[in-house]
Amino acid sequence: MAIPQHSTVNFVISLSGRTVRPVELIGEGRVVRVEHAKAAPKFMVAIECSKPITQIEPYLPADSS
Repeated sequence: MAIPQHSTVNFVISLSGRTVRPVELIGEGRVVRVEHAKAAPKFMVAIECSKPITQIEPYLPADSS
């Protein structure tokens, strides 16, 4: 189901590649464009962010020694 244009959204993006673990980014904003992909039911959105996208800091347990 596509997200309606002008909707307010919160999102998490997970980037993986040649790193040990994925980098996760968090953001929020408003959907300014929705495009339906050729392969239904996929779609693409453009989001106008209300503040900068930031990295979610990984949880690192305290050193027990």
